[in-house]
Amino acid sequence: MTGFDIMSSRWMSRICGVGVLLLLWLLMRQWGISLWVALLCLLWTALDLHFQYNANLGRMDTLNVLFLMACLLSFTAYQRDSKTWQAGLAGIFGALATLTHFIAIPTVLSLASVLFWQRRGQALLAFVLPLILGWLLWLTYAAQDWQSWLGQLGLQFARKGERGFLTLVGHLLLLQSLILLFDVFPINAPPLWFALVVASILSIWRRNSPLTGWQTACLVIAYFSSAMGSELWYIGWWTPFGYLLLSLWLNKTFEKLSRKFWLLVICL
Repeated sequence: MTGFDIMSSRWMSRICGVGVLLLLWLLMRQWGISLWVALLCLLWTALDLHFQYNANLGRMDTLNVLFLMACLLSFTAYQRDSKTWQAGLAGIFGALATLTHFIAIPTVLSLASVLFWQRRGQALLAFVLPLILGWLLWLTYAAQDWQSWLGQLGLQFARKGERGFLTLVGHLLLLQSLILLFDVFPINAPPLWFALVVASILSIWRRNSPLTGWQTACLVIAYFSSAMGSELWYIGWWTPFGYLLLSLWLNKTFEKLSRKFWLLVICL
């Protein structure tokens, strides 16, 4: 609509970034996060340099997060109201997310697995049908020139595979975050997300988690998807989900503290 140039692409990412913040706010409130915790984590997300970098870059990552956030919001509504059309809407946004970037595929499939585990056949069908339709359309388009598609995707996966197993393990810990931590603290350093993810897994095992089972599975899988991508913009892709996870833990930890405490935290 605005032409194929760098600035129109970047403005698309910026608009999507604003949309991500709005959906993140709605999702935190739907997940029971208090007003002050939600506001604090929303501000942290907006000020995070990795998120800002993605929102000003002419890539598909911010659009992908927008679709995935909308999928989670619709899925949350289904878990609350159990209306089949809500699961179908989540499937539509999930299909758009997976077709925008492959990084969303594991997270969307985890939501389908949740419906299968809960034995909600009708909702599962409504969720999966948009995925099937979307990918059939994609395959129909790709079938026009299979060699180009396979060549492009093959080069992408081959480039990531060159780094080896040990490098992959390092990226699973997001060690580039540790490098930034020692380089320009605290302006350029994201939280140590890996510790927060491990704590979430252990808390589910010990049954004292601020997350439900499906929330934990979704966010943990999203984290490992971004970590295995091993590029700087994948940290920015994960950032809204990271602060969503952080908001759940802060909400549990400080739910009994007064508003004066939160005013002090925000000022700090």
